[in-house]
Amino acid sequence: MRFDPAAKEAAQKIASERAWLLDLGNNHWAAVPLHEMSQIILSPELFELPLTPSHCHQLMLFQKHILPVINIATLITGSSLTDSSGKIVGLTVYQKAPKKPLEYAAIHLANMPFMVRVEDAHMTSLPDNNDFWPLFSMSCFQYEERKVPVLDLAALYSAEVAAAAYERQYT
Repeated sequence: MRFDPAAKEAAQKIASERAWLLDLGNNHWAAVPLHEMSQIILSPELFELPLTPSHCHQLMLFQKHILPVINIATLITGSSLTDSSGKIVGLTVYQKAPKKPLEYAAIHLANMPFMVRVEDAHMTSLPDNNDFWPLFSMSCFQYEERKVPVLDLAALYSAEVAAAAYERQYT
């Protein structure tokens, strides 16, 4: 059998993907597939929404749409002490189901995200220190000694996650 460099390169592309690594604050990290991060917005104008759960009490305007801004670190910890000052926001794009229209929402970020290459060999189990990760994570990989859940954005912005967060905060 002859060595085929093109076949090896194609196999490597299939076995690895690029993702945005997101510093969510308070030593919490997550990732989104490359195509699901639309923009990074520095110092956006955010609007407080009273009487809402602590992880999503802010909104922003984007192209004549009102978007929720989620603080995943607050969602994970249940603590409203995480910084949501709005210095960096990642604008995400996702679909609730195939052939459905694109949806937009935003995520608070502690620092600028950066691109990483994720390979099948890096896959690992979700962090076991929280019951919320399984609700909105599609997988998890190891990066520099930390477990990094890959976000399922449609699940993150779902009624199921909102209900679980509400129940934890108000019961």
